[in-house]
Amino acid sequence: MEESKVFSLFQISLEHYFELKAALLKYARCQPSEVEQMPFYEVETLLDNLKALSEKEEEERNKKDKRESGKTPDLNMNSALRQMKAGLPTMPNFKL
Repeated sequence: MEESKVFSLFQISLEHYFELKAALLKYARCQPSEVEQMPFYEVETLLDNLKALSEKEEEERNKKDKRESGKTPDLNMNSALRQMKAGLPTMPNFKL
C-alpha cells in the first residue's frame, strides 16, 4: 500500500505530457525525436523557462510601446513630411 503512494508522486497525466510536447514542438522548434528522448521533468522545465522568457519579452515590448505612444504623433508626422519633401526633386523655374 505504501509503494503505491510513492509511485503516484511520479505519475503524470498523459494529456499534460502531450500538451507540453506540442508546445515544445511549436515554440522551441524541437524535433519530435528530441522531445521523446528527453525525460519528462526536462520537458516541463524547458517549457516553464520558455514561458518565463516569453512573458519577460512581452512585458518589455509593452513598456516600449507605452513610451513610444507617449510621444506626440504630430511631431513625428511633420518630420516625416519634411523628410519626404526634402527627397523630392525640384522643378526648374522657366521665365519667359
